[in-house]
Amino acid sequence: MIGCTKEKEMKTKKARRLLSGLIVMVLVLLMHLPASASSISLSSSSITLLEGQGRTIKATVSGKSKTVKWSSSDTRIAIVKNGKITVRRAGTCTIKATANGKTASCRVTVKPGKWRTAYANFLKKNAKASENRFWLSYIDPGEVPELVIVRGYYHFTTAEVYSYVNGKVIKIDEYGSMAAMKYAPRTGRVWGSYSGMGSVYDTFHLISNHKSRIVVNFCIHNEYSGGKITSTVCKKNNAVISKASYNRQLTAAKRKVNYHEVGYYKGYKVNNTNINVLLSNPTSLVR
Repeated sequence: MIGCTKEKEMKTKKARRLLSGLIVMVLVLLMHLPASASSISLSSSSITLLEGQGRTIKATVSGKSKTVKWSSSDTRIAIVKNGKITVRRAGTCTIKATANGKTASCRVTVKPGKWRTAYANFLKKNAKASENRFWLSYIDPGEVPELVIVRGYYHFTTAEVYSYVNGKVIKIDEYGSMAAMKYAPRTGRVWGSYSGMGSVYDTFHLISNHKSRIVVNFCIHNEYSGGKITSTVCKKNNAVISKASYNRQLTAAKRKVNYHEVGYYKGYKVNNTNINVLLSNPTSLVR
């Protein structure tokens, strides 16, 4: 009986040692396994767009973190924010999405937009090489630039702004005289300066959905006698205000956004050479 008892105790101790070893092995394996498998995939691996178009792609993520970092290999061609791709110009780039150390990519090919040909044909029919100049400007937040045609000579100019909408070139408005116009890129804000007959007008516009509206208008009018100013009237939205208030509010309006001034001298002549550039490399005509 005593021998059987000892043999049983030895077997029990051996089983315990084996069980302890097995538990240690399992713990070691668990320590070296990742908390969860990580992966990321995109709804599209390759897309083709036209200039002015956009697309949103979705990322499917598994792993500890659901945060996705987006990037573009060439922001001159396309940018991306939270999966929303915004096209800048023709070309090819790669959009990448990264999460938990894993990366997925989508190749984006951007083809020339139809607005190039539409603007070129419009210039041929509606602008004169002898007295008009033109350029492209990204005035509103859209991705198709506006066509700006300067009518007149040198300082005596008016800037007409056109947009490409539903396959047609439409006129939005015209701004400025003497100093043409100023605008804040991709905000829709335009500042037009007009002068004549002793008056100076500063009108601030906002372009939205291809339409222009006046936000605020300032005017200062001087009466002269013998070459000297005899009286001055200042107005804001046609209401008379003091000159001090006029100066203060006009200065504040000018500083509200970073206006970019473009005039006759910065425009391009309407000729075959520049129209061909418009068709092949319009980015070089942006002002």
